[in-house]
Amino acid sequence: MHVAILTFEGFNELDSLIAFGILNRVPGWRVSIASPTDKVRSMNGLTVEAQVSLEEAGVAVLNQPFVANGNVAPAGGCLASQYLAAWFIARLAGVDAACDALRYVVPVGEQELYITRALANISPFL
Repeated sequence: MHVAILTFEGFNELDSLIAFGILNRVPGWRVSIASPTDKVRSMNGLTVEAQVSLEEAGVAVLNQPFVANGNVAPAGGCLASQYLAAWFIARLAGVDAACDALRYVVPVGEQELYITRALANISPFL
C-alpha cells in the first residue's frame, strides 16, 4: 500500500512528520511526502523535499473547504476542521448529533449561521 502525506507550503511539521514516522512502522507500507512543488517550507522554516508529486499520489487539489470520497475526507485549512468533525459525527451518530456538537464550539449569536454553512459543505458527502 502507498500512503501519501499531502504536505503544502507553510505546513505544520507535527502533522506531516509524526504521521510519516508512525505510518512507516507498518510492514509493507510505502509512505511518501507528496507536495505540489519539489520542496516545501514549514511554518517554522524547515524545508522538506517531496518524495512524490501530487499527481503521482493521485491527488487533485480542489479550491473548496471540504470534500469526501468514501471514508476519505480532507479539510482545506485548519478552520475547515469543523466540517471534518461535523461530517464524521453526522456519518456515525446522525446530523442532529453533529449540530449539537457544533453548537458547543461556534461563536455565540452565530450558531445557526455556522451550522447552516457546515451542513451545506458536508451534506453532499453524507
